[in-house]
Amino acid sequence: MSTVEASGSGASLPIDAELMGNGKLGRGGVSWSLFEGARNPYVILITIYIFIPYVAATMVGDPVRGQEIVSRWSQYSGWFIMATAPFLGASIDRLGRRKTWLALATILMVPMMASLWWAKADGTGISVLTVMILTTLIGVLFTYTEVLHNSLLVRAAGISAAHKASGLALALGNGLALLALAFTAWAFALPGSGLPFVPEAPLFG
Repeated sequence: MSTVEASGSGASLPIDAELMGNGKLGRGGVSWSLFEGARNPYVILITIYIFIPYVAATMVGDPVRGQEIVSRWSQYSGWFIMATAPFLGASIDRLGRRKTWLALATILMVPMMASLWWAKADGTGISVLTVMILTTLIGVLFTYTEVLHNSLLVRAAGISAAHKASGLALALGNGLALLALAFTAWAFALPGSGLPFVPEAPLFG
């Protein structure tokens, strides 16, 4: 196994040359960035700007009480993540193929994310309690995918190109989130406004 010397803080450490990489962002690094970029819009659209505020203000009906409910369930997920995620990170090298676990967590999240579509303001869809349970479970799995995916960065991009993969992922995530916000406004918020190229009624009912 060939190694290179990485120096820092006055110390030199041997590093596998394969992990160091050649400084170029290859297919592995791009793939890592694409997955990370595709994850970020969930945080921006669901957690921060659109869905959770909608649940708190519209589904609950009382913004103050809604914020209290959302905060309480966020605490539950935070406590569970605090108690379990460090153990996942510490044992990650013993889990075997990380992509398998990453795929499993992602597959579990997708139907739960899709089910949030039925969180209706008139109460005919899933209840506020169901929404809170779903978003709590999604939050836990989302953090697990973050731990697993971040552990793949050096293998995917190499140490010398890790910053490029991270930067590309951030740019992709913000770009996709901006496009998703624009589509949400065009498809659901602006219909009926009389603006050009805007539908007369919200899409999908």
